[in-house]
Amino acid sequence: LTGMRGEPRRAAVRRVAVAGRDANKLAWARKLGVDVDRDWGSPNGLPQVLRTGVAAFFPEITRDLIRRAGLSGQEKAIFLRIGLTSAICVPLIARGRTFGAISLGMAESQRRYTTDDLALTKDLASYAAIAIDNARLYADERAARVAAERAALRVERLQAITAELSSARIPAQVGEVVVWHGLKALGATLAMVYITSESGASLELVCTSGVPATALELIRRVPIQANHPVTDALRTRGRVFTATATERRERYPDLDTPSDDVEATAAVPLVVGKRAIGAIRFDFPSTALPGTEELTFLDALAHQCAQAIDRARLYVAEMRAREAIVA
Repeated sequence: LTGMRGEPRRAAVRRVAVAGRDANKLAWARKLGVDVDRDWGSPNGLPQVLRTGVAAFFPEITRDLIRRAGLSGQEKAIFLRIGLTSAICVPLIARGRTFGAISLGMAESQRRYTTDDLALTKDLASYAAIAIDNARLYADERAARVAAERAALRVERLQAITAELSSARIPAQVGEVVVWHGLKALGATLAMVYITSESGASLELVCTSGVPATALELIRRVPIQANHPVTDALRTRGRVFTATATERRERYPDLDTPSDDVEATAAVPLVVGKRAIGAIRFDFPSTALPGTEELTFLDALAHQCAQAIDRARLYVAEMRAREAIVA
């Protein structure tokens, strides 16, 4: 995360937070703007985004592209050492003013960002901008830094999730990644990942955590026409959220809640293109009720989950086809 202070023509640019999975590459990234001066007049990347307020998208970065970019020699050396293969930079804009940016980069995974990733990053940036701007308006600079660091941590976790999901081969493995990271990031007590059955008549449980073994049979399969948060999310293709236990009981009187300590429930559809392929559900205790930032993270988590489950289903289908040919 990078921020600007002051009027546009006199703005001082400083890095607020930086995170990454590879400690060595993270150390080199930290040098940008500290030990290595940046060319803020560059027509590329972060400088351009801060000046124009328009996102920069580099789905494929080659070493030759870095060498030809309008960067200082030191900047080029850093980017080459990090080994960037793909990058996104989106502005932080609040009340019509660009005051910073979020930059994401892929290196060792060799993965390439897609237009879906760009759209997701823009959504995250819009909510991060609101959170940071509010902190600037109503609190001191320390609060603004905390808000920025929290946003950076969520981006870092999404990066970690992306990396882990890239190696998931079957839907159950995808579910395990989503459930583990979701519970840890959101403070939820229960998580469930469902996918549509082959017949399309029901939603079938792929992975769950926080559910007693004695209650598993009650939640393993949900008829598609049932009055249930996950089926509502699937049908409407939108997030379903009940903020209180009373609201949930009124809306879903037959809903099973495996734990007595459930106050809020959120369900988000898993959508790939125009296809709804499942839904995820998280239950929250009264001590960890989700706010706007948490629900936005949940939407991003569902987006990642949907893409990974779709890939996993294709992989499973391909393996079955090969086995049938061999047999």
